[in-house]
Amino acid sequence: MTCYDEAFEKAQHALQVARQIGRVPYSEWRFSAARQALLEGLEIAIRIGSHFSQVWASWLLADLLRWQGEYELALQNGNLPLKSR
Repeated sequence: MTCYDEAFEKAQHALQVARQIGRVPYSEWRFSAARQALLEGLEIAIRIGSHFSQVWASWLLADLLRWQGEYELALQNGNLPLKSR
């Protein structure tokens, strides 16, 4: 078996796994749990005055909201660190 044959088999296996993963519904990805954890982390960061943590949590929350199609909320949360300066 050549390296090409091995690579082709690995690629076929990777494609099969990707197709199986693609069948997982969004609800099982636990977006709501991640969103709640980020909101709690952001609240703590604001309370203790950690600007780095505020920026990081806001950015992650904005990305999560963007993935869920909530673009307006994503923009609001993405701009939150700018307001706290």
